[in-house]
Amino acid sequence: MKNKIFITTVLLLIVLVFTACANTTVVNDRPTVCTMDYTPVCAKVDVQCIKAPCPPISQTFSNKCEAEAAGGFDITDGECQFECDAQNPCKNEGFDCYKFEDVSTPFCYNDDPCERCESGQCLILESYPMQVRCE
Repeated sequence: MKNKIFITTVLLLIVLVFTACANTTVVNDRPTVCTMDYTPVCAKVDVQCIKAPCPPISQTFSNKCEAEAAGGFDITDGECQFECDAQNPCKNEGFDCYKFEDVSTPFCYNDDPCERCESGQCLILESYPMQVRCE
């Protein structure tokens, strides 16, 4: 008799668990917990404008998960590279306009430009955009 009650109870619990799982709904398909690894990506994100619709802007994220969690799309590997020249200087604080030997157009960059060189050493010519020559 005790075995029948035990088996019936276990079966009832299994049915309840499967019924509860079947009613689960996904509210947000974006990941919400990401690792802390730094594998930078560039993604477009929508922005809210006051007066008119705004085009999406490019933003660098520490990894793909962070970009997806923020609603990013058109995700590409590497930091965002914003083109610049004498008529279009860098708009973001801390960024300078550099022309690297391995890239055809100058772009805004906010880290030590010599870090892009294999040797970690470079010569920077004071011009605009600043010319970076790896040593």
